[in-house]
Amino acid sequence: MNPIDDAINLLTSEGYTVIPPEKNIKRTIMIKDIIEITAKNCKVSSVDMISHRREKDPTTARHIAIYLCSELTYLSLTRIAFYFDRRDHTTAIHARDKIRQIINSEQPDNMKNSRIRKAVEKVNAICRERF
Repeated sequence: MNPIDDAINLLTSEGYTVIPPEKNIKRTIMIKDIIEITAKNCKVSSVDMISHRREKDPTTARHIAIYLCSELTYLSLTRIAFYFDRRDHTTAIHARDKIRQIINSEQPDNMKNSRIRKAVEKVNAICRERF
């Protein structure tokens, strides 16, 4: 027997009701998971995702990751901003709102917005599938 079975047997012998753990339970998604998946799909490094670099590709990937963190986790924007090494939550608000505006815009697609929409959809699908 393994330690979990031993613990379950001990508790049940003492009159406790034990609900056995599920075998295929998925773990909760974490910010680092979203960063890694976004970095891989946007072809930037994870280090660039949390850096203060302001080049276009890392910044767009960072905005996508911040948006997905706000959508897929229960963390506050202050916590999310802290993880991305930002001084306060207003940067996270800006990133979240910018990506949300692109996703919800009804204007004709340009290449940039289309690319961002596809990246968000792809990363979101991967995150939801894994976690």
